[in-house]
Amino acid sequence: MTQPSDHSPDTAPDTPDTPGAPAHGAIEQNDPLAQSVKKGAGWVITLGIATILLGLFALSSPFYVGIAIQYFVGAALAVGGIFQIIHAFKAGVAHSVFAIISGVLAIACGGLMLAKPILGLGVITLFLIAYFMADGMIKIIQAFKIRPRAGWGWILVSGVITLLLGLVLWRNWPVSGALALGILFGINLIFDGWAMIFTGTTVRGAIKTGDRNSVKNN
Repeated sequence: MTQPSDHSPDTAPDTPDTPGAPAHGAIEQNDPLAQSVKKGAGWVITLGIATILLGLFALSSPFYVGIAIQYFVGAALAVGGIFQIIHAFKAGVAHSVFAIISGVLAIACGGLMLAKPILGLGVITLFLIAYFMADGMIKIIQAFKIRPRAGWGWILVSGVITLLLGLVLWRNWPVSGALALGILFGINLIFDGWAMIFTGTTVRGAIKTGDRNSVKNN
């Protein structure tokens, strides 16, 4: 005599997961997109290391790096001024006068930076001093406005450090002008390099975590 089935005809029995199928949201090990992202993350990490090395070189020779930046900015200003004057003559009379004056000023500033790089470094440092002091004060005010929200302390610390940097540069100006640009450029490169390395390792770690989850579910 046939025994009745334990399962109701309206209820389908549970079916096990298909062997080898990845879990929902997991990344397959042989996924071409995942492999491409891994390679991209590796290049980002490599670029970050190279950027840090360049930053260390800039810190080791800040004067020469500052002079190199000075020449680059001066040449860019001069070339930009020349193209601006050429465009002004081609554009017509309506805006040509102001464009020509602006182009002449750009050429003059660029030529002065190329001819007197030390003077140019001093002027750029004055702008940096003004920027750091203003940015530091704004960050400090912003930190106290958002207190006690999360992260206000870091904004406060950043503002204090920025303000102190501006004050140190001002106190040592114009001597600081010969070194400030190269030092700040080097520090910026180092921070950018660490940010690239952190981004690359984070992406690579996320891909590896997805691979492990995929293996566990196979």
